[in-house]
Amino acid sequence: MVRVGRMPCLVLCGFACSLIAWPVAAQQPRDGGTASGTDTPLPPQPAVTEVEDPTAPPQPLVITTADGEPRGMQPGSPAAFWIWRDPQGTWHVRTTTQRRPHEFRGRIWPASGALSAITPSRAEFRDRLRVGPRGVTFAFATNGHIDGFDFRAPEGCVRFNLKLDAGQRPARVLIGARRRPPPAPTFSLCPQDTVTGQLPVADPLPTQPAFEEPPEPPAPATGTPAAPQELKPLSIADGRPRGLAPGAPAAYWIWRDATGLWHLRTTTARLEHTFRGRVVGASAPVGGVSPSRSEFRDRIRVTPRGVVFSFVTRGHIDGFDFRPADNQCVRFNLDMGGGPRPKRIYIGARRRSPRTGVFNICP
Repeated sequence: MVRVGRMPCLVLCGFACSLIAWPVAAQQPRDGGTASGTDTPLPPQPAVTEVEDPTAPPQPLVITTADGEPRGMQPGSPAAFWIWRDPQGTWHVRTTTQRRPHEFRGRIWPASGALSAITPSRAEFRDRLRVGPRGVTFAFATNGHIDGFDFRAPEGCVRFNLKLDAGQRPARVLIGARRRPPPAPTFSLCPQDTVTGQLPVADPLPTQPAFEEPPEPPAPATGTPAAPQELKPLSIADGRPRGLAPGAPAAYWIWRDATGLWHLRTTTARLEHTFRGRVVGASAPVGGVSPSRSEFRDRIRVTPRGVVFSFVTRGHIDGFDFRPADNQCVRFNLDMGGGPRPKRIYIGARRRSPRTGVFNICP
């Protein structure tokens, strides 16, 4: 009688425990990206050996190709590499397989500097990633789920040499939100200004209106030129603004990278928007102007002091890069959709916004 009396309690306790445990299991990341590993055991692992150096230079792609997590990545997807950069600047490399194990090997290294914050998706992968003075060499086998690692890279090109089952299969390398494969097995993702020639972009340009320069900033009642707001120091522009990705809301995004190169980008969501403006040096002209698209060469015009631009974009990232003289103010006069939208201007990693559409960033 005592044993019978306890059975309902045991059954109820077991059921309650399963209810308590179920949400915890459901919250595990789908790629097993925790230091505690995953429930799926690892298949036998290959030795970590150096990947042969490429016989040809890495083929370049514009670095913004990598923006956004590739669509369709999930456990059980066909064998492939999945590579993307998130809005915070962290890079992600993931691998998938279906019913049988596959081996993934490779080397990733920057053109200058060193990779940092290299983090495997499984604790068991710590000895599958060999970190060198500049980059990382890896070799692991996976089966039926998502594995990989994350890293951060300095400004500039990031180079990849990847192998799947001892062969190079660029068609199985899916980069960024649009899953673009690289042009060759060994490739690099680089800022636009470092890429020789203009690379194609996936989306065609919307119809462009006649080029129209932005209006001069209004003058106060005294008739003297209006004084632009000054943002100091120049370091407020350091670092790519978080949240910059194709399809982000209509905005300007401005930042300076570690090499001193400045970047101006624009985004829109579903609607077309017109972006017009001027960027000039306060005491010396800006140079090194490089548009993000070859079609923008007549939409982004170099002047004796800087650059004037006027273009329409929709659904992705456009803009240009430039390099001002050292230690001088850079003046911006930015217009979006027929007027200044200072709250839609994001500067530097902390996304600081000016009070007006006309402003200086100064030492």
